[in-house]
Amino acid sequence: MSEGRVILLTGAGGFIGRHILREAAGSGDRWILTDLKEPDSWWGLPISTEFVAGDLADRGFCRDLFRSRAVTNIVHLAGWLGKGNTDTNRDQLLRANLQSTVHLLDASRSGAAPHFLLPSTGLVYGDQSGPFHERLEVAPQDDYAMSKHLAEQALFAYARQKLAKICVVRPAVIYGPGQRGDMFIPSLLKSLLAGERFPMTAGEQKRDMLCVDDLARALLGLVESGGEGVYNAGTGDGVLLREIARIAGELTGSPELLGIGDLAYRERETWDYALDSSALKSKISWQPTTGLREGILKTIQWENKAS
Repeated sequence: MSEGRVILLTGAGGFIGRHILREAAGSGDRWILTDLKEPDSWWGLPISTEFVAGDLADRGFCRDLFRSRAVTNIVHLAGWLGKGNTDTNRDQLLRANLQSTVHLLDASRSGAAPHFLLPSTGLVYGDQSGPFHERLEVAPQDDYAMSKHLAEQALFAYARQKLAKICVVRPAVIYGPGQRGDMFIPSLLKSLLAGERFPMTAGEQKRDMLCVDDLARALLGLVESGGEGVYNAGTGDGVLLREIARIAGELTGSPELLGIGDLAYRERETWDYALDSSALKSKISWQPTTGLREGILKTIQWENKAS
């Protein structure tokens, strides 16, 4: 990356944020990192940038971020992945994913229009036949996808007013070393490495799995290029969940712990989830380089080393 950029990275202490910082090491840019609190460990990264703890849903905190800092780029990773269509979850999702985006946009108006990059989600396409392309009508099926879609719309509104240069990235299912939470691969590996049975559906759903290192390269490439508009980021291939589970079972040496078929399918299931990333590949000459088997193995090795 060239010198002179001042990049605000939100959600910097999270899974994707740390991989971006590792990928960007030595870039020459100035990084301002923010999260609710500074993590206990940066995974050995030589962090010499400015860290500011605070809640982006607090309008005053967002304004303070821009008062004495000439931010040229925003990479807005902060958000919430809450599941379940309950009133409580919906309120939290809108606060963390929409309200924080609007407050950052408002606060950034104090200076020159920044380049604002929002990693959204491929789930905004809903239960349609993949691979999804950017011209496809969005059809979010749950509150998380809805909250991300609304955040996208906020960015588009600001772009139309020339108040921000916006870039929306809709990633596939992200996985890799250091991931926590209840998404499929971290939950699967946590059970298998602990010697516990992993209950799952029959696994006929297809998922486009993108290693976090490949996503980090894509996001940094769009920062570098100043890319604007909407871009998908995925491999283009939907893999059956039961096949992903079998790879993990083989690599952990615990195939007998796979409870394939133990659970019923969800009422609103997404069956064919794959993303056409032709536009992104054309814009920044990007290609995913980590195959699924290699990515799962790297994740297992990281977990074994961390434990």
